Amino acid sequence: MGHLGTQTLVLMMLAVLPDAGLSCPHPCACYQPTEVHCTFRSLLTVPAGIPKHVERMNLGFNTINRITESSLAGLRKLELLMMHGNDLHSIPNGVFRDLMSLQVLKVSYNKLRVITGHTLQGLSGLIRLHLDHNRIELIHPDAFQGLTALRLVQLEGNHLQQLHPSTFSTFSLLQHFRMSTLKHLYLSDNSLTTLPRQMLKSMPQLENLFLHGNPWTCDCRLNWFLEWSTQSSGVLKCKKDKAYASGQLCPMCSSPKPLREKDILDQQDLTCSGPVISSPQKETTPEDNESEVLPLEEFKEPFGNMTLNLMDEHGNAVDLDCSIREPRESTKISWEHINPQQIAANISLFLDLECPIDRSNYEKLWKLIAYYSEVPVHLQREIMLSKEPKLSYRYKQDIEKDAYYYTGVKANVRSQPTWLMQSFLNLQLNRPQSTGKMVKLILNMHTSQMVETEIMRRQRRKWVMIESNNRTRTVQSVVAGGMSEMDCAVQSSDDVSIQWMLPDGSKVPAPYYSSDNRVSVSSAGRLVIKAVDHSDAGVYYCIARVREDLDMLPFRLSVEESSGPPPGGEGGARLDKLAGEVISCPVPPLAPQTPRSTGSCQMAMW
Repeated sequence: MGHLGTQTLVLMMLAVLPDAGLSCPHPCACYQPTEVHCTFRSLLTVPAGIPKHVERMNLGFNTINRITESSLAGLRKLELLMMHGNDLHSIPNGVFRDLMSLQVLKVSYNKLRVITGHTLQGLSGLIRLHLDHNRIELIHPDAFQGLTALRLVQLEGNHLQQLHPSTFSTFSLLQHFRMSTLKHLYLSDNSLTTLPRQMLKSMPQLENLFLHGNPWTCDCRLNWFLEWSTQSSGVLKCKKDKAYASGQLCPMCSSPKPLREKDILDQQDLTCSGPVISSPQKETTPEDNESEVLPLEEFKEPFGNMTLNLMDEHGNAVDLDCSIREPRESTKISWEHINPQQIAANISLFLDLECPIDRSNYEKLWKLIAYYSEVPVHLQREIMLSKEPKLSYRYKQDIEKDAYYYTGVKANVRSQPTWLMQSFLNLQLNRPQSTGKMVKLILNMHTSQMVETEIMRRQRRKWVMIESNNRTRTVQSVVAGGMSEMDCAVQSSDDVSIQWMLPDGSKVPAPYYSSDNRVSVSSAGRLVIKAVDHSDAGVYYCIARVREDLDMLPFRLSVEESSGPPPGGEGGARLDKLAGEVISCPVPPLAPQTPRSTGSCQMAMW
């Protein structure tokens, strides 16, 4: 074949396969038919004419400041997308809807501020997500829902101040357990002061966690983290840095002042302190400065309920109506990916049952179940007793498993949720925590669930989160007669219900106005107390609820005595300070025939 014939053949091939050489978008370079390279081209938008068969595309180091729903439409084979080093301020919903093959997305070094529950929609195959060095302040708690292939999230160098317990969960089990498939999580160099307890519990497969460079508040809210780090040895990683004597930078305390720049993991038994104004005339003791805070679990609705009609072969019988508390720490959840569309999960669940009992039944119950405080009674499901209106089953003791302790225990069981009534139940008396009025039992059962990932991606979780950042004043010290304001700023996926629990345990909804108008709560959640009295001191809880979620934020208020305003003055000056900082209150000069005034000031600790 001559030279002219060769040229003709090449032109014919290009005509048949137009994407092979003629469809590279201007001004990009396409060194391979499935690759598009567009770095350092001063692009303002994603270039037009991207071939549909492209698998790898690099748009890094441009000035792209706008991306539309059509910018990446139809790129169903794209596996790698690099958009780092641009000027993106936001990502519209639906931009990634066609990128079901994408495995790596890098949007580092942009100016993103918020990641919503729709930002990443469509990325069902995403494995690695790089969002580091943006300006991200908020990640909606359903942002990663359905991204069950996700293993790495890089968020270093953002402006995060708060995380929801479910922020990184990728799928749910039994409509209750929100789990995360992440193995690598980078949260260093943000503005985080604490972490929610449940967040890391949802990540049993986590291998690497980076937290250095955050202004951690080392108080009682992080005690759980010390326990977790011991149980999950080696997961928390430090940054190698020769500038430090140890040769590495680990998470360090930023406050309180005595613990500043000390390694978090070197601490033990962290405490929470209330506000205090000290003076030479008043000695402050540690006991004055301690303030116990109720955990979030205290405000949650019961996990469920269970009715137990128990009997044994000796004629003992007792009926119990029990509330079920949140799952115990000993609960274990594991899973494996059967295929990209299915996850097989196994759950070993341990639950606390709280069962009120009167004195007449106490002795009967003790005779029936006292044997089973060291080891559980193993119950096997026998027959269905009823289907409507409520499902119930009869259980009998498993004689093979309980050959040593066997008393012929039988139980008629009805529960909500109904899936708790598995084929086998283990029931054990919690003797140390039981009383004559409340018997506590430990229920253990095993169950499994097959998760359909496509269905999971379509579901949207409801969530609520009370803002807690460096502008939130959760600790206040107010002079008697002054006014206290506590702001409870709430973000949620749906209409939210807000209420405050006062130090005496009473609860008031939003909006609320007391009969004397001294205490009020706005519809947005702001609590105002006028003419503050010493009886107002204590811990206040803002509680926000949606149907599937709850959040709580405690506020501490202390009330200080005042000898009254200085002569000729209207009242004390207001001072705003960070916790641990020193304040000075003006003290008027001695007046004839009068004792020295201690001055008047109101302190708000941030």
